[in-house]
Amino acid sequence: SESPSISEQPSSGPSYQPSSMPSEEPTKQPTGSPIESPTLKPSHAPTKSPTQPSATYYIAYRNKICEDRNLALRITELTVERCAIRCDIHPTCISFEYHSTTCQLLTSCHWFSYESSSTDWYLKAPNGVPPAQSNIEEGDSYLWRLGMGGRISPPIEFPAGNYYVGYNTGGCMGRNELPSINVKNMLDCAMLCEADASCVSFEYKKGGEWCQRSTTCSDFSLTVNNIADTYSVYFKAPNGYNGYVSSGSGNAYLWLIN
Repeated sequence: SESPSISEQPSSGPSYQPSSMPSEEPTKQPTGSPIESPTLKPSHAPTKSPTQPSATYYIAYRNKICEDRNLALRITELTVERCAIRCDIHPTCISFEYHSTTCQLLTSCHWFSYESSSTDWYLKAPNGVPPAQSNIEEGDSYLWRLGMGGRISPPIEFPAGNYYVGYNTGGCMGRNELPSINVKNMLDCAMLCEADASCVSFEYKKGGEWCQRSTTCSDFSLTVNNIADTYSVYFKAPNGYNGYVSSGSGNAYLWLIN
């Protein structure tokens, strides 16, 4: 039988049937224009956008309380961060006191009244602006709530310092190499970690006073990542907070410890 002939000119339209035999030579040039239709599916994992700390933050004053103040709510919260969220969503909360698991939201305390042996006072700075009536002094620490994850951008007008990124979703299993100790609150635990160059993170028991420190629990991926866990974990932010990558699911916090 005769061999099929090969056309020297391309057809004017597309073939409705595939050719009975492949072309003898591969295509030497790509198509002259890109495909007009969009990609039907997005990429598997989009690039994480920067995680901006919340504009609202809290200035913490250790061992301080208010004497004359209107109490909006007294409630049990296992972590100070959860107490701060309570104040965030309460329409008239301007500050709160926290001791052990007792969270007290205040509506009229713009400045602390006297010393306390066990309670800390937190002043809210809504949208980054402390109340005009307050006698603002440098705080012992500062607390921001982070978003859903991503690279942390620095809070405006705050210096690089002893920054920690904390999660209320548990720490690392079997990585408490440094001595554990009973302390009054999370801030005391942070100070112990800060004083030891080998400490990269610490865990603090929710609703308790137990401090566990680690030299190897250095990343969120090593943690149990369980909101029901009885510990919160706090990582030193290397080189300050700038460039640190936050993980988690909305349970992350940024602390500046003075």
